[in-house]
Amino acid sequence: MVSLASAGAKPSSQLYVWNSAGNKACAVDLPFNQMVSGPGWDKNASIMAASSTDRQFVYNHCVAYIQFSIAADSPEVVSFSVTGGDGELVASRVTVVIPDDNAITVTEKTPASTQSPTATLTMENGGAFPQGAYYVAILPKTYSKGLVLTAVDQEGTTYKKEIKTELVMSMGAVGVAGTVQRNGIGASI
Repeated sequence: MVSLASAGAKPSSQLYVWNSAGNKACAVDLPFNQMVSGPGWDKNASIMAASSTDRQFVYNHCVAYIQFSIAADSPEVVSFSVTGGDGELVASRVTVVIPDDNAITVTEKTPASTQSPTATLTMENGGAFPQGAYYVAILPKTYSKGLVLTAVDQEGTTYKKEIKTELVMSMGAVGVAGTVQRNGIGASI
């Protein structure tokens, strides 16, 4: 008996195209402008994929995340950005290959209009982030020159943390940046 596998990717709103060659690959946009309505992540940036021979899908994250927190005494932060050291891309259209064994791979893809060395998270309403934990989705890869984390408050004050060492961010990994505070970002990545 031949086992036929099916594949799926979400969110479908970010799906650019399924590969017509039949090898269960798709192109998906990881947006560089990400928005939330409250604590959490942009559902359009949380790319997931799965394959199954029995139609019971177990989805795997196809991106990595940088998590930051806003506390009661945090400044009124309106944006949080993750920038690749030395201009390395953190957001792009990606090719997601979904083999039958669910050993998913993700690779960067063109066009340049989908690529950016910076991914920025903001509130959908344009206001400050309420208390809670937030996640910026980035490409899963090794950032050989590290990352720069930048929070901006309502007055335009910038809070920055530079991670200058090589940083391996695999699919589903969460790098914890810590709480945005008036004296900076408490990065523990």
